[in-house]
Amino acid sequence: MVVFDAVPGIDKQIKSGLVDIAIAQRPDEIGYYGVKFAADVIYGKKIPTPRARVSRFSIKPISTSPTCSNTSIRTS
Repeated sequence: MVVFDAVPGIDKQIKSGLVDIAIAQRPDEIGYYGVKFAADVIYGKKIPTPRARVSRFSIKPISTSPTCSNTSIRTS
């Protein structure tokens, strides 16, 4: 099962296997990076393409506070 938005308790649902994938949306960061990367393209800069892989074995509790930009997800 795939769900959108990281709600309180989603880490437990992923660990239990009830949820396979949770896609966390952060509109403030989406807006910021959209404008930043558009400017980078205009000035010929390369745009990074980070990816995160999360499984029930790698997830740790994270803050769901909208002002928090820190996660405990291992990235590759």
